Amino acid sequence: MTHVPRVCIRSPGDHTAPNTCLACLLSDFFSEMYTGNRQQLAPTNMLYAVWKHLRQLAGYAQHDCHEFFIALLDRLHRHLRPPDEPMHLLSKQPSVVRSVFTGLMQSDVICRRCDNVSSTHEPFYDISLGIRPSTHDSPTSLVSLRGCLARYTSPEDLGSDARVFCPRCQARQLAQKRLMIAQPPKTLTFHLKRFEHIPRLQKITTFVEFPTSIDMRPYLVQSGGGAHTAAMAHSAHAPIMYSLYCVVVHIGKIESGHYICYIRLNHPHEQWVCCDDDTLTPVTAAEVLSKPAYMLLYMKDEL
Repeated sequence: MTHVPRVCIRSPGDHTAPNTCLACLLSDFFSEMYTGNRQQLAPTNMLYAVWKHLRQLAGYAQHDCHEFFIALLDRLHRHLRPPDEPMHLLSKQPSVVRSVFTGLMQSDVICRRCDNVSSTHEPFYDISLGIRPSTHDSPTSLVSLRGCLARYTSPEDLGSDARVFCPRCQARQLAQKRLMIAQPPKTLTFHLKRFEHIPRLQKITTFVEFPTSIDMRPYLVQSGGGAHTAAMAHSAHAPIMYSLYCVVVHIGKIESGHYICYIRLNHPHEQWVCCDDDTLTPVTAAEVLSKPAYMLLYMKDEL
């Protein structure tokens, strides 16, 4: 295998063995992918390392791919942290994972009496979207990614039993809560909530329409309405475009399911490929858009 310098930075007190460092193993795997070797590659070493570090995902039982995705990113971020970085600051320190996958979400609490807005910010790896049709929707209306995002970023009444203290009114008042993206990541990940536990664990089979490209401008904090980020430095009406490059689909029932993944290849020309265990099958974009997606990954057009 082509030699690749180790990419992780471990502190002296970190006893992670080099052969189980996820950052190092991922670097080796990518290097092997791009050597031109046409043989099949199996990331067995990475799987072993995942089992070593993420005990809740070890073994041959069924596990959720969304849970795996978040846990893997978090562990990669830990293995890439600077030596002197405290563990509790992981989400705030730079790393490859943070620069590619992490965005900033703004949560606004709006006083219903005086319209005062109190804002907080939290980093995020992904956006989890409910896909059940609203009670106000027509039973025949189509559920779409844009519609789910519009609902996600719409103000929500907190109710009379959840009054919040307003610093302007100096009293507890009725309020609304609103989520908006303050800083979008380079890779935007959507998790569609297909599994729920009310009243029992079940899978939601609702089809969700999703586009090959999406303008995220309508779902971002607008300048003057909260945090002014680099993303807002452009014209207030300039689109911020993302292109779809990965779709994860869950097939089957909760007790006997199976994940497949559709990946867009850019070279030598755009081509979608279905990854089903060790089988790779070329597919059309139309086929991909017809699938009941569980996770959607979009990449920012202008990096």
